[in-house]
Amino acid sequence: MSDEPQKPKPRGGPRTLHEMRAAVSARHKIVASGKPLDEAIALLREHYPTVDEASCRAFALWLKGEEDELSPSRVPREPKDAPLERIHVAHDPATGDPRFLNTVPGSIPPRPGT
Repeated sequence: MSDEPQKPKPRGGPRTLHEMRAAVSARHKIVASGKPLDEAIALLREHYPTVDEASCRAFALWLKGEEDELSPSRVPREPKDAPLERIHVAHDPATGDPRFLNTVPGSIPPRPGT
């Protein structure tokens, strides 16, 4: 046996879009993006047999600029311009119980509101 590290064996099952982007060649990305969805999934399954069909479907839709409604990894995102919610905690000195206070909008630095 050699002392060289072994290449990792391809794992089967679901993969994330990030893993698919790294695994699929540029040629196959271009070819799959120009085909109908069923043919794109078949192409990906043919050339990457260790990947499950749901991952191929999500990746093919991503290549076309669409979102997969069936994907479990869909997480709703906040818009980039969404304001941050700041909550201050004030403790009652007698009991030590926390009270949550909202901030005054637009105050810099943030000041607790009423």
